Formats: sequence, structure tokens, C-alpha cells
Amino acid sequence: MVSLDPCHCLDLGSKDMAGTNIVKSILMESAEVYHFCIRSRMDGIHRESIAFNELEDSGTVKNVVETRMNLIHIHLTDARKQSAFMASLSTNPKYIKYYKDRTSKQKAEIDVILDNFGPSRWRRMEAVYAVTVHFEQAHKLCSREDDPLSCYVLIVQALYNGVKKAITYENCKFDRVLGEGAAQQIEDVLMVRFKMNGQSPPGQGWHAGRSSPVVPFDGPLQWRLASEV
Repeated sequence: MVSLDPCHCLDLGSKDMAGTNIVKSILMESAEVYHFCIRSRMDGIHRESIAFNELEDSGTVKNVVETRMNLIHIHLTDARKQSAFMASLSTNPKYIKYYKDRTSKQKAEIDVILDNFGPSRWRRMEAVYAVTVHFEQAHKLCSREDDPLSCYVLIVQALYNGVKKAITYENCKFDRVLGEGAAQQIEDVLMVRFKMNGQSPPGQGWHAGRSSPVVPFDGPLQWRLASEV
């Protein structure tokens, strides 16, 4: 049997999503978390708070190439973990001293960053995370050594169900959090990949055109049975 690598197929869905305007904006917001938290003193305050059990260990914030594999999910996961730390700063003595020692210009810059990270911004990250988590779970299953290729169609169906639910649940809460049309943006780039008709999605340049007598994969997240099962 000749086929495309299932993990690679799933990665391309994540890559498509990273190209949408709505996800680009969320990645920019999570990048702000990264750049704020890696400041030398911020990182030190964070580590000290964890060492003195003032905060749970949320790990080191990472900045990743968001168009590869499931890195969108990693990017959002790490950014979301910093919410408790950023919320604690206003009462953290070390941060208060740090802030007091800044210039007026530096204080204004910090104020803008922290003001931007109110509840609504974390909800926006959470909404996109609710989509990307399904790609991470599917990718982990496909990466297992004991995962047979015959299970791929079931994983794809579960991925479809999860993504569809994430963008339509609670009367399209996704749109209420991210703005009207956000769910449609995600649906437009992802749902076409789930059409299991053996045809390449329109406008995609990665179609490999490979086939075999049993389960030919004619493109990422596209498959058909060439014989009865």
C-alpha cells in the first residue's frame, strides 16, 4: 500500500488554520504573552513565585513556528498557562518593586500589555485551543507505533466531530467570543479536507495523487475505498 503519512496529513489542517485571519490574530496575542514573560525580571519573578509555592508550575513559555505540525496548539497551551501568573502580578511584591523602578515610558508599555490581557483575551485563546486540541489528540494517536493505518478513517471522523463541535457549540459561542464569521473562517479551510471522496481540496498545491488498490490516500484528510470492504 502506498499512502501519505497520516501525521503529515493532519499537520496540514493545522497549517491551514494558522493562515486564517482569526488564528493569526490569536497567535499575535499569545506572542505578546511570550515576549512579556521572557523579560529577564519577569521570568525571574515567575520562577521565584513557583519556587516559593506561590504559583503552580506552569512551565516555560515558548514561541514556536505556528505553521508546522501541531505547534499552534503548543503555542496556545503555553500562553494559556501564564494567565495565573499575569493575574497575580498586581499583588506580587517583587513585581510591584520592579514596576516602581521603571521609567514612565516603561510603565506605560507594561500597563498597555496587562490591560490588553483581560478575561476576553484569555477566552479568545481558549476558544481556538478548543479546536487545536483535537488535532493534537489525533496526531498523538497517529504517531503511536501500534496504531494501524486502518484506524485512520476513525481518527479522522473523530477529529471532524471534535472540530465541528468546537466551532458550533452553545449556539455558536465561538462567534460570540471571536467575532461574527470566525467559525465560518475555520470551517472554510478545514471542512473541505474532510470530504472523503478521493478528490483534492480546491486550491491546494500539496496533492500527491498517490493511489493503491485498497485504501488510496489522494490528499491530506481525503481518502476513498477502491474496493468493497
